[in-house]
Amino acid sequence: MDYKSHTMYPALSTSLKNTKYYLLLSLLMLGSSCEQMPTPPEIIGSQPNIILIVADDLGGRDLSCYGSSFIETPHLDELAASGMLCTQGYAAAPLCSPTRASIQSGLHPARLGMTEHIRGHPQPRPWMQVIPTRSLQGLDSTHHTLPQLFGAEGYRTGHIGKWHLGSGPCMPEAHGYEMNFAGNYAGLPRTFHYPFFDPGVLEELKAYSKQGD
Repeated sequence: MDYKSHTMYPALSTSLKNTKYYLLLSLLMLGSSCEQMPTPPEIIGSQPNIILIVADDLGGRDLSCYGSSFIETPHLDELAASGMLCTQGYAAAPLCSPTRASIQSGLHPARLGMTEHIRGHPQPRPWMQVIPTRSLQGLDSTHHTLPQLFGAEGYRTGHIGKWHLGSGPCMPEAHGYEMNFAGNYAGLPRTFHYPFFDPGVLEELKAYSKQGD
């Protein structure tokens, strides 16, 4: 079987019939065991909006809804109260780019050829005990991705926030996202204030924002 077509989402498209809702794919929390929360009556029987959330270096018990008594996360707790909690989640890799690539494609990072976070190919340092393998510097647009599956079933798709899966033909728009805000080749902007990057580096981001943001 062609590994590019063999994903962990084989039955996804058949479960999303006649959907007319907006899908916001920005960040993701994955879990192999999920606890269904009480469903508000107004969304029973409808196709739901879907928000997938991932955050770098977020611990499994860092949110209030997962039991944290130190960090307050009221807005995420509110989302969790009307959705489900995933209690046994596993990352595909201990690094951001391969994990995000796996989420988007349903393929293991090793099958994608992306086992390092995207940073070019720096020369090995003398103190390195293990020399990192050469990793692809972008998610190939030939892979079938989550937004393409959702889009084919009538969802509107958008990406907001960190991408870090390549530039040009590897950007979110090439993978089925209708709207992309702030997703680019970099892991993070130089600043979180306008214009975010040096002038001319990311004009598409500036188009959605203005001085003072």
